[in-house]
Amino acid sequence: GEVTAILLGDSNASMLVSAVADVAPGSVIELTYASCPTVLGMKRREDSHDDCKLFNDSAINLLNNEYKNNQVIIANRSSLAILGQNEKDAFFNIPMGFFDTPYEHPNPALNKQFTQQLIKTMCSIENRERVFLVRPIPEMATDVPNTMARALMFGKPPHKISISLTEYRQRQQVIWAAQDEAALRCGVKILDPLPYLCHDGRCWAEAEGRPLYADSNHLSEFGSSLLKPMFRQAFKPASDTEATQAPQR
Repeated sequence: GEVTAILLGDSNASMLVSAVADVAPGSVIELTYASCPTVLGMKRREDSHDDCKLFNDSAINLLNNEYKNNQVIIANRSSLAILGQNEKDAFFNIPMGFFDTPYEHPNPALNKQFTQQLIKTMCSIENRERVFLVRPIPEMATDVPNTMARALMFGKPPHKISISLTEYRQRQQVIWAAQDEAALRCGVKILDPLPYLCHDGRCWAEAEGRPLYADSNHLSEFGSSLLKPMFRQAFKPASDTEATQAPQR
């Protein structure tokens, strides 16, 4: 059918495509590349040919030409790029993205570059009022379905896996601030998943005994479906979505 929206980002965007497609009035095209935030000039540690940088250059070109009249929804796990894994593995606290030189630890210089380049990226998209930036999805630092399944196998109650809103805000503060600045300078809009995934001061990994995540940070189909009301905002008339343009703190 007729294309009405483009979903752009990394694998955290890929996990949301079904929810977006369910509420979009027409077809949705997914433009995603794992571990590659939508930030012009950013490279990945594992790239040997600047694949992430080339992907983003191509994606923005498509948005400004072939898909210049379509709604755009952008979602990423940007914390992986500037902070590294929050899971205790070989890449714990090692930024996976860089612009000039890879860093071994999170640092203000990388944060500043990320912020500047995110703003540049959003402002480089034509008809920016059609662009919706998704706030970061909460990361759980443990494989949610495996942890819940192990508990059930040993006859224990399913774990109530969660993180506090304080933990979430501490990890995502640079990204939130960069998104706020992009909204102010470029006119892009913000979509916030927290009202649908967090309550009572915590962000939860399960609901009704079912995991909301497919691992530690990618939502499951069930988890993604909870965000359908959020994505409907991207397809409302402009007058109904004005409130999403203002930075949310």
